[in-house]
Amino acid sequence: MTNKEILQKAIKKVEENGCNRCYSSFLDYHNERDIVEYKKHYQIIFSHDFAKAFWGEDLYHPEKKQKIINHRLKIYASCFDMNSKVNIIAWRYHLQQMVICEEPIKYLEEYL
Repeated sequence: MTNKEILQKAIKKVEENGCNRCYSSFLDYHNERDIVEYKKHYQIIFSHDFAKAFWGEDLYHPEKKQKIINHRLKIYASCFDMNSKVNIIAWRYHLQQMVICEEPIKYLEEYL
């Protein structure tokens, strides 16, 4: 998939998950070259609202690579599992991973 196609699918997923921002208009104004060379997409994919809608706010266990809790009220009350391995809110974990990733759009593609 091209970067623009990945972004289109990611934006569609975010909008289906209830994010009110109009990210889809971003792609109408930028071509593939702008997205790749000038990193115009960073303002979208690194926003907290985008990440929350894309990955959700459940707890995530980085080593097990799975969600831990589905109930939002319990997320903040249970930050550690029984082995004292840190669980992190899913969107925060994935946002951190994208920051250190060489190709953040390709990272998004893995979760489409």
